[in-house]
Amino acid sequence: MNRPYKKNKNMKKLLLSLSASFVLANGFAQTNCADLFISEIDEGSYNNKALEVYNPTSSPISLSNYRLVRYSNGNAAFDPIYATVLSGTVAPYGTYVFVLDKRIPGATGQDTIVFDALRALADTFLCPDYTTNPMLYFNGNDAMTLDKFNGTGYDQIDIFGKIGEDPGAAWTDAPPGYTAADGGAYWTKDHSLIRKASIEHGVTLNPSVFNATIEWDSLSMNDWSHLRAHTCACFTGISENQVPQVSVFPNPVSNGKVTIQANANIIHVEIYNVLGELVGTVNNGKMERTMNLSISGLKPGAYMIRAYYADSSIGSGKILVE
Repeated sequence: MNRPYKKNKNMKKLLLSLSASFVLANGFAQTNCADLFISEIDEGSYNNKALEVYNPTSSPISLSNYRLVRYSNGNAAFDPIYATVLSGTVAPYGTYVFVLDKRIPGATGQDTIVFDALRALADTFLCPDYTTNPMLYFNGNDAMTLDKFNGTGYDQIDIFGKIGEDPGAAWTDAPPGYTAADGGAYWTKDHSLIRKASIEHGVTLNPSVFNATIEWDSLSMNDWSHLRAHTCACFTGISENQVPQVSVFPNPVSNGKVTIQANANIIHVEIYNVLGELVGTVNNGKMERTMNLSISGLKPGAYMIRAYYADSSIGSGKILVE
């Protein structure tokens, strides 16, 4: 994972202050931890495309007032064919994963099936037909936005990339323009992009220069190890240090039994439904890093797991019950 150097706390506060002043002067300010934002973009091989949104609040958020929009190859104008109104509910401090709807075995060319591992991580599938809606067929040079309905129209509450700029093959890690023409390593093409844990709200102003390295970590292509759970400073149980991650297997669950693993001792685990309602708590009597859960009483669907560790940190993950 590519990460910049770690700033000291005083420098961080200064940068946050300057950033807030800039937003107020040039666009509407986004309140920290108040609304959905994009937490992961997966630009994988073939049709392995996914996008994750994160809910940084303590309440469930319905997706019915939100849409995703793609601005393809430097296009600056909104085109409704590249927009998709969303549905579903994002649990408190949870994620919602959209995967390109290519699920026909044996399909070739433009319809090549999405890999099994990525299909298993989807909360929903979008855009099965490119000619009807090509929103989720993004590449490393496409800007993406998450928009929210304000009663009369839509506000852009998060912007990925720079709308109206075609960076070439990808945005990169090299100045001055951070585009392929400037050289450097590709940051957005053939990579999984993870929003940094320090980011607490979306980008609401189209940047003059898009430097993806500021807010995004760039992982290798088809690395979905972070999908369906996001680490964010908005969750008060999370410190600035790296949080022990939760591994869940098998996932999806079909036999009512699941194993939870972490790199810290687990005290107990809470299970939430998509409405953010607590549906179960299981104590870890052995206080070890592995727990075996029986969830045969859960109805089919998606659930969020929140694991509480002996070092006072908290991790999260998702399970899909078949």
